[in-house]
Amino acid sequence: MHTIWDLCEGWPQGIVLAIQTLATCIQRGAEFKFTGLSSSVRRYFSSNVSGSVSPELIGVYKVLSVFERFNESLFQVVFEDQEAARDSFREIVTNGDVLVVSCDDEDEWYRFNPLFADWIRRNLQPSDKHGIRRACLAASEWFNGKGYTEEAAKYVLMYVDFKYVSNVVESTSGLKCGIGDTDAFVWINQIPSSRFSKSPLMSLLSAWAYNAVGHVKDAEEWLEFFKGAAASSPKISEEDTAIAVKLLEAKHMAMAGDGQLALKMNEELLLSVRSTEHSLSSLLYQSIGEANARLGRLRVAEEMFLQAQASASVDNTEHHLYFNMFSYAKVRFDLGDFDECEATCRKLIEACPRELVFYNGGFALLALIHIERDLVDEASSDIRGALEGATPYRNVNMYLLSKVAESTLLAAKGNLTGAYEVISESVIYGERTIVPLNYLLTAYFKQSELAAKRGSERDLQVIERKFKLRDAHDNNHRTMFQMVEGKRLQQQGDLEAAAIAYSAAVESAKNAGAAFLEAKAISFLLACGDKGSAPHKAALLTRLIHLADSRGFVRVLLNAGAPMRDILRKYSSSSHANAHTRQFVKSILVKFEQEMHSFQNIQDMQNASIEKLEYLTSREREVLALLNMGMSRKEIADTLSVSLNTGKKHLSNIYAKLGVRNRNQALDSISAVAAPETSKEIE
Repeated sequence: MHTIWDLCEGWPQGIVLAIQTLATCIQRGAEFKFTGLSSSVRRYFSSNVSGSVSPELIGVYKVLSVFERFNESLFQVVFEDQEAARDSFREIVTNGDVLVVSCDDEDEWYRFNPLFADWIRRNLQPSDKHGIRRACLAASEWFNGKGYTEEAAKYVLMYVDFKYVSNVVESTSGLKCGIGDTDAFVWINQIPSSRFSKSPLMSLLSAWAYNAVGHVKDAEEWLEFFKGAAASSPKISEEDTAIAVKLLEAKHMAMAGDGQLALKMNEELLLSVRSTEHSLSSLLYQSIGEANARLGRLRVAEEMFLQAQASASVDNTEHHLYFNMFSYAKVRFDLGDFDECEATCRKLIEACPRELVFYNGGFALLALIHIERDLVDEASSDIRGALEGATPYRNVNMYLLSKVAESTLLAAKGNLTGAYEVISESVIYGERTIVPLNYLLTAYFKQSELAAKRGSERDLQVIERKFKLRDAHDNNHRTMFQMVEGKRLQQQGDLEAAAIAYSAAVESAKNAGAAFLEAKAISFLLACGDKGSAPHKAALLTRLIHLADSRGFVRVLLNAGAPMRDILRKYSSSSHANAHTRQFVKSILVKFEQEMHSFQNIQDMQNASIEKLEYLTSREREVLALLNMGMSRKEIADTLSVSLNTGKKHLSNIYAKLGVRNRNQALDSISAVAAPETSKEIE
């Protein structure tokens, strides 16, 4: 009877139902179990509770049923985007009857009657679980911020793909959850959070759960809990403990440490581990892929992520499958294969549940591709998907990537101040935790590009120093560092040294096969304005135009500014280019004019002869703007719907009024930052 009283917490109807259930069990010779599965409990709640509670509150109850305890502050965070639910807190805690009870002396904390919580958890639908996983993430962040370590771990564990986490734990340590057909939500809820740090199984599950969301620091803390719990437990051998620890440490090294050591550790593990579990194979291939990406070996990383994806798809571990899909897409982006990256991202977004951060990561990559292709409207839509629920706690890697995309879009729209604020704020969050360097250094690089555009030499020096402190010696990040160094030298006026840094970046990117970074480095070098070798620059320009044309690197050219515009303008009128290439270059020049508002800005250019421009008619200024886009006389005539002779006459009048003899002299006379010697060398 005492057990029944404890189960029912003094709830009179519950005591009656428990006695009825006990009598039935005795009659049938079955073990007494009074849970949410008991037919008497199910009948009672179905008829007396579900029917008397509004559908809106049932939705709130479904979320709250997974929490050991909650208070008003937690309630407001979990239901932040649900105004009606937020307003219902007082109604729930004052009218909960048997459903909600106080669990402290100050009436600050509440919890569900365990029978009702168990009943409702066992009736959750798949659609319910998606929303509840998001609620668990919000709760975990809240508990983490309040210093409730165990409860934070419990709700992170419910947020991630539990099948993935449990498979990895079982295959690395031999520890088994043994939940059978029981739903993971129900099984985890049956274990008090206070037991997590003392249990080898729960601490290891928590370590891998934090690892899955990119919280390396928290994962390492739970790894230490695991070591302590395993040392005093007969359930796990020293050998199994050593393997589990080594696998976690190798994974962390791949994410945040020395790429060479991570690669060595993971390759040794791949050869030595005894288990053939697909989750473990996927984990090791993924870690090897991360280590190779860290080292700038993008082609090898690509192959590893494909193998990891294949292994994850066999046992259908959602988190691992989507992580590897995203990682593959990211490598394709770094390689400059935007078409394959876009196709993979669209598959990822279609398949991945919204509460998993890779959904946001897919949108972030799509946004970056569309920005690079100068498709600003599409990028704006992608940014909304990338930023949906993007927080550092949820996954700092995806958060940084989303903020890189957002700042890139703001810069493309001309809002440099807003772009710099966005990227600087995200960098601060990235520096507060142990974050995979790939993402933090990418954010630094974006910050350096924006700092250079804003003319901030001091900021460039700070960013360069941060790069050095983080030991970016792999190919990929060596390329980024060399470009940051070049930007700083260029800002200081040392063009020769800047050109040397940019040239080194071109070679590093080329060796890594990183076409996108190679195009950026070439554009920086050509726009730098130093007096280097003309044939060498001509070859680089040809390479840059080929990359931009074949891969859609439009923004690379536009971001290089007026110097690149002037270089392309001269190139478009040269005899070196074929018809297709000239047409592509002219399309870029048109985008330059649209972006720089040339019709208005011709009068504002620093080196323009204002007195002479004032004598031009509106039609002649229009012709001059079209000339600045690289158009031929025939193309100008066709654009303005005038005869070729009329077009020639306009040009002759322009030349006479400006006091020049040909188109190049006319354009040089109104160029804002013309670099005649550089342009002539390339021509």
